[in-house]
Amino acid sequence: MASIQSITLTFPQPLNVSVQIGDTVYYSNDINGKDIVLIGLITAITSNTITAEILSTTPRPTLT
Repeated sequence: MASIQSITLTFPQPLNVSVQIGDTVYYSNDINGKDIVLIGLITAITSNTITAEILSTTPRPTLT
């Protein structure tokens, strides 16, 4: 059974001011952006990080 975990995404530049707690985060490892994966809801924000809920069964984004 899947459990809810946290993931923190760090960005090299400051986040857009419109990002807010409760927004939904998605990602794509596909160079064309066609394979989109739901991460979950944002639970915390700093100037360059987002922490979100993620199911234990959801594949994690790759580092690029």
